Amino acid sequence: MRTVLIILVLLTLCVSLGAQSGEKLINSPRIVNSLIRSDGDQMDTSDTFTVTYPNGGETFYVGQTYTCTWRSEGTYTDYVNLYYSTNSGTDWIQIATREADDGSYDWTVPNTPSENCRFKVKDYNDTTTTGGDTSDANFTIATGGFKYAKTATNVPLCFSLSNSPNPFKSATRIAYSVKNPCNVSIKIFDLTGREIATVKNGTMNAGNYSIIWNAKTAGTYICIMKAGNETLVRRMVAIP
Repeated sequence: MRTVLIILVLLTLCVSLGAQSGEKLINSPRIVNSLIRSDGDQMDTSDTFTVTYPNGGETFYVGQTYTCTWRSEGTYTDYVNLYYSTNSGTDWIQIATREADDGSYDWTVPNTPSENCRFKVKDYNDTTTTGGDTSDANFTIATGGFKYAKTATNVPLCFSLSNSPNPFKSATRIAYSVKNPCNVSIKIFDLTGREIATVKNGTMNAGNYSIIWNAKTAGTYICIMKAGNETLVRRMVAIP
């Protein structure tokens, strides 16, 4: 009730000031579009979030780092809380608290394998249980990645693909592993589907490899690795 009274008083004051100055209400202080919370923080009533990655169908490997992304509109506090679920959103586990709302977060996947995972982003000041946005469908957390068999040859247990740093300025190291000899193709595309570069194309023995790739311009790129019957996809972001 106290919060409602404060909002009504502020609205009345802004209308009065607008009438005195001859200005339209739309030009009144931004606080008209905000809620004043009892703890003194402000939460924009028009805050909206859209999770873009992972958004369903992806496979994340335990121990690897992936860049989770989202879009936001109308944010006022510029901070978010991040969560993930292993049971399609019935329960949520916190990933990060009060992270900058810059649209991306590098998440090192914990050892919680499941085929029913979701990602969630919420306004830092949103205390509701239903706020924010979640992945549209389930993604998978799987074991494997860069966990190696304990042998002298250090052969990977599965195919894997990653890059670091991400986001990156001009150059990033693309790391990949091959669990058995096969033809490997690694290509980079822009968001329109246009092929930008071929990083690797040829037969590779089982092992772990890496290569430096330089982006000519800032932007978002999709790295696709095909190894035998496996296809892995990695989102990479080059910043100015």
